[in-house]
Amino acid sequence: GGGIWSMHFIGMLAFSLPLPISYDLKITILSLIISIAGAGCAIYAIHGKEFNKERIYLGSLVLGIGISAMHYTGMQAMIIPAVMQFDYEWVGWSIVIAMTASWAALAVITRFGNQPEVKRLPLKLTSSFILGLGIAGMHYSGMKAIIFVSSHNPVTSLAAQANQGFLASSISVVTIIILGIGISASLAQARIKNLEKINVELEQRVSDRTKELKEKNLELDQALSQAIEYASLVQKGFLPESAPSFQGYTLSAKSTPARLVGGDFYDFIPLGENRLGILLGDVSGKGVNAALYMAKLISDFRSVSQNCNEPDLIMNEMNERLCRRSKNGMFATAIFCLLDMGKNSMSISNAGHPGLLIKEEKSVIHEKGNAHGPPLGILSEFKYSKEEISLKSGQLIFAYTDGVTEPKNSHHVQFGLKGLQSFLSQSEEEPGKLIDHLEKTIKQFVSSLEAQDDLTCLALKVS
Repeated sequence: GGGIWSMHFIGMLAFSLPLPISYDLKITILSLIISIAGAGCAIYAIHGKEFNKERIYLGSLVLGIGISAMHYTGMQAMIIPAVMQFDYEWVGWSIVIAMTASWAALAVITRFGNQPEVKRLPLKLTSSFILGLGIAGMHYSGMKAIIFVSSHNPVTSLAAQANQGFLASSISVVTIIILGIGISASLAQARIKNLEKINVELEQRVSDRTKELKEKNLELDQALSQAIEYASLVQKGFLPESAPSFQGYTLSAKSTPARLVGGDFYDFIPLGENRLGILLGDVSGKGVNAALYMAKLISDFRSVSQNCNEPDLIMNEMNERLCRRSKNGMFATAIFCLLDMGKNSMSISNAGHPGLLIKEEKSVIHEKGNAHGPPLGILSEFKYSKEEISLKSGQLIFAYTDGVTEPKNSHHVQFGLKGLQSFLSQSEEEPGKLIDHLEKTIKQFVSSLEAQDDLTCLALKVS
């Protein structure tokens, strides 16, 4: 709009008469407003995702009327000692030229405006050339339509006036502003397009990277699943399938990992001469590493116990081995019991593990075989001791890991040692049923909360 207005008044500066000329400021400003309003309405008329003929016709009509109205309003702003007369045929032609040029310019830019940027620039130049030619053609056709008849009466007007020098300065300022806005808009548009291009590239990279990560995660999940499955098979292969059976002694044990694999372990090791090694322990950590560490640990216990006759000596040898190959700070608590069925006695050595709970016939429970030293794999020079107890008919000997006593309910209260002792004192079941009943009791205690630790226990009933 400002460009159209500037063209008109630059054209007026090129026009000369043998008469003094000045301009009414209010009418001049009104002509500028008309030009801007006409251009704005034309742009609004063609605005939309889909262009059609009706939009172009409406836009060209509005823009043509706006150009013509601006021109003849600007002519009315002239203050001269003369009378303007109009040749209406040329007036009509000037309006037709304005509308035709507007239609051609809008048709070019709207019909082909969705082309790539390389082709779009020539279209923009073509559109602006057509519109500029049309505006100039309309202006000089309009000037051709005006006849100035000299008047001998001097012009007297109280309206604010502007001479041609002031008008030239105003037009220069407006033109510079228009150029500044145009250049700024062009630079902003180029920057926006560049940012859009960068954004599209980044989105594509993110999409590609996300796809790669999903594929990698899927591969890792599959590999981890296979590793866990393998570790689970290894763990199950080392844990006894069932407890051995002896006359006068009933044994049972069970381990329920918090995850697919765990670090708790137990074993029954035949040692000949009516002797049986009973092992129960807990490896630090969870998951595949703990399961594999546990499998190696059971293997070593079986090997060492064949050469050592006493639990404390077995513990000392195992501690030295674990300290030599200790990695990543892993260690294990363990309790090893040597059951001598010929003597009805049991020797116990404990490395940092909870002691045995022994229930007598009158439901009296007391602890035996408490820890004699730190967990295995920490202090290589430490020497473990042993404790011997006599076995009596009717006794229940119970060994467990911390997964039995540490579970918490929704009120953050642990099942605890007292809860375990209370359960054992009230139960008269055989070892197998007793362990199953205890596991159900703990699950009911924690309700829907997920297990945080492996649950392993072992029971021996002397009959």
